[in-house]
Amino acid sequence: MELKKMHRFFSLADFKDEEHFLMEQHRSGWKFLGTGGYTYRFEACQPEEYIYQLDYNDEENDESGYLAIYEDYGWEYIMKLNSFYYFRKKKSEIEEENQIFSDNTSKAECCKKILKRQVILLTTFFTVLLCCFIIPLTNGGANWSSLAFRTVMTIFLCIYVLLFLLHMRNFRKLNQMIAALRNPLEREE
Repeated sequence: MELKKMHRFFSLADFKDEEHFLMEQHRSGWKFLGTGGYTYRFEACQPEEYIYQLDYNDEENDESGYLAIYEDYGWEYIMKLNSFYYFRKKKSEIEEENQIFSDNTSKAECCKKILKRQVILLTTFFTVLLCCFIIPLTNGGANWSSLAFRTVMTIFLCIYVLLFLLHMRNFRKLNQMIAALRNPLEREE
């Protein structure tokens, strides 16, 4: 059995890109085994058309019942990572069978759950920024004459700027997905 690992980064808002990546790998003869976040593990297989779908579910419900619903519709459960459940099934000729959510309302609700998680992460981000950077500066606890302090704080601030930009990108992308899924009648109101 031949195995391979690939490194990829997908943020919260990139779950559709991640699904497409996994489908392309299966089409190329590499079946998805699992991921720890950035490292994807694959096993060699016959190239086939498989659909991969991710569902975001952060509710503390009966997981076995949740998975049984998908299994009843032919979806194979692969794994769970950070409230994302990974499923796959052989591609069907009937397009509706190739989607976990067949209606736009359900798709939009899933995106709203992910957006809520993004808001929580962004709030945490600002709280940490406030505690670690802004408060020491305003309380006089910062020693800007120290080269080590200035270097650490500059690196820290650069990382936070990059994380902030990623959070804002995710926020914008998720809002665009939700807007695209809205019922045309809702858009007119």
